[in-house]
Amino acid sequence: MKEFKGTKGEWWTKFSELSLLSPEGESIVKAGEIGTPVCILPMPLGGIDTKAKNIANAQLIAAAPQLLEALDKASKALKNIKSQLTKEESDEVLNAHLDAERAIKKALGE
Repeated sequence: MKEFKGTKGEWWTKFSELSLLSPEGESIVKAGEIGTPVCILPMPLGGIDTKAKNIANAQLIAAAPQLLEALDKASKALKNIKSQLTKEESDEVLNAHLDAERAIKKALGE
C-alpha cells in the first residue's frame, strides 16, 4: 500500500455548540494528543436528527485511518489465501480483493 500522507496519529471527534460556521454547532475531527484539526463539519440548518447524523459522519471520518489500515491487511490476506480455495470461493475472494483495492486507491488519492 502506498503511504497514507494525511494527518498522523489517532483521530477523534468532538462536538461543539459554538461555531463560526453554523449557529447549530459543528463536529470537529482532530488528531493526536494536541488535537490537530483534521476537518470541521458544520451542522446543517433544520432537518431531522441533523446533530446525530453530523456526529455519525464525524465518527466515520475519524475511523478512516484505522479502516484504511484494516482494509489493507484484509486485502493482503485475501490475496494470500486465494490459491487455497475452490474456483467459486476464489472468484468471491477475488471480487472482495478487487473491491478492497479500489477503496484503498480511492482513499490514497490514486
